[in-house]
Amino acid sequence: MKPTSTLEVAFVPSLFSAPSFLLALSLLSAVPAVLPAQQVLDYDHSVLAAPPAYGYPLYTPGAGSLGQTVRTQFLCPESFLTAQSIGAGLVTHIGLSLAGEATYDTFVLRAGTSTVTALTNTWDQNLPDQRVQKDLSHVLLRGGGTATAPANQWVEFELEYPFFYVTGQSIVIDLTAHLAVPGALLGTTVGTAVERAFTLNYQGGPMANTLQAAGGLAFRMRFAPLDVVPYGSGCPGTGSFVPRLTSTGASNLGSTNFQIDVDRALPNALGGFLLGFSRSTFVGGALPYAWGGGCEQWTSGESVVGVFSAGTAPGGGTATLPMLIPNWPSLIGVVFYAQYAQLDVASPARVPVVFSNAGAIVIY
Repeated sequence: MKPTSTLEVAFVPSLFSAPSFLLALSLLSAVPAVLPAQQVLDYDHSVLAAPPAYGYPLYTPGAGSLGQTVRTQFLCPESFLTAQSIGAGLVTHIGLSLAGEATYDTFVLRAGTSTVTALTNTWDQNLPDQRVQKDLSHVLLRGGGTATAPANQWVEFELEYPFFYVTGQSIVIDLTAHLAVPGALLGTTVGTAVERAFTLNYQGGPMANTLQAAGGLAFRMRFAPLDVVPYGSGCPGTGSFVPRLTSTGASNLGSTNFQIDVDRALPNALGGFLLGFSRSTFVGGALPYAWGGGCEQWTSGESVVGVFSAGTAPGGGTATLPMLIPNWPSLIGVVFYAQYAQLDVASPARVPVVFSNAGAIVIY
């Protein structure tokens, strides 16, 4: 389902303020059978082209190679996914088979679940969730090998908004690309059974010009259990221990048992959970923000919920933030981000604070 609102939460604006991120108590929803461990699926095959074949939209015969903008959607149908016996889980990465290296003026990736079993010519009917998962415009993209000696390999893109998948859904990958230098392009592996909708000279319209039943781009999907999705890295404090952010329980609608946890921290020390709705920007600029010494802030931190860690020895400190999630359908698909920060005089940062890794929390 397409998200229709941001998470309705009373964020606390002041640093290390009293906890007030608890959500209203609601009925506990049923949780589907979940994915036990991470799983990677390649669609429609895992054999990479060698030498590389060229596929949509990183190279398009005619329009794309001349530098015009190409938009393409690719369908992984529910029939294929159901046959893999994947339980409910989160899709955290999309991978493409790429060879060589090139820069694109526009390189925008979208991805999500869909109810369609065959592509239509309407972008948002095929993919209702039109949030941008990755914008790598003006970034040098690298596959395997070099521009002069390309060799295909899988390149995975970590999603800004991991999304919930359950058996019976299709997955749609949506790419909009424009070459920075006509003819200077990435090689790709073409799938033999990948359905696609595409426009060779895309100018912002809602409709695709062409549908094709096969021959689209081969891609992969990484499925993960229904936990916090970790990203980024923390930095060490006393005893060289790096705090670790994890979660317990389920972040589904109506959940009363979800909590964000931290361990490997300094015990009996003041800290806080940084909570925000962005992992790319905050009031100070772009994320991650470097505090020095390898310590980085990975979430926008609109609120910081203060806690005092338990434990008895360095590396044995723990802290917990319980969260009650309302049974509001408008919250489905909402993603927010968390990280733990703690006062520690042994921090290598410019200020005496150490950080954990960060994590994305998906409401489903």
